[in-house]
Amino acid sequence: MDSLDTAGESWIRTPAKVVDTNALTAVLRRYNLRPDGDVWAWIIGFEQLVTRDEQQWFLSHRDFTKQSEEDAFRWNEFEQMSLEAAVDDLAWKKSITGFWDRHLPLYIDVRSGYRVLVVRVANGVGAGIFESVEPEFEELTPFAGSFVEMQRLVFGQ
Repeated sequence: MDSLDTAGESWIRTPAKVVDTNALTAVLRRYNLRPDGDVWAWIIGFEQLVTRDEQQWFLSHRDFTKQSEEDAFRWNEFEQMSLEAAVDDLAWKKSITGFWDRHLPLYIDVRSGYRVLVVRVANGVGAGIFESVEPEFEELTPFAGSFVEMQRLVFGQ
């Protein structure tokens, strides 16, 4: 376990162990991820990356394979919240699903409301990282152009 102290936040990073890539088949297919791409490398790069207060965390391969309702947040929690808000509006639901088919959640922040960082996936690799806040999770603000830039912004590296 590593520790990262950044901009007043203390992060705990648990290195990746054995990754069951078969369990990630659904995510690979939905986002057409390339196993040699940056998005895939990020997902399998650690077991856990969370602030000490557990109010901010990056999603890892473990999050994408959990099926438990015990977890406070599923990896696709914001998509599910948006679909519930759409109630019976099928066109809106289709739009929401289409959006999330192109945007993979990477990071969740629950310090004051809900905030998520997503990577736009194109041709199996990352095409920019964007920020979204509640209640309109499908409205994005550019955050970083790459994983390297995202790490610099979040961790000051």
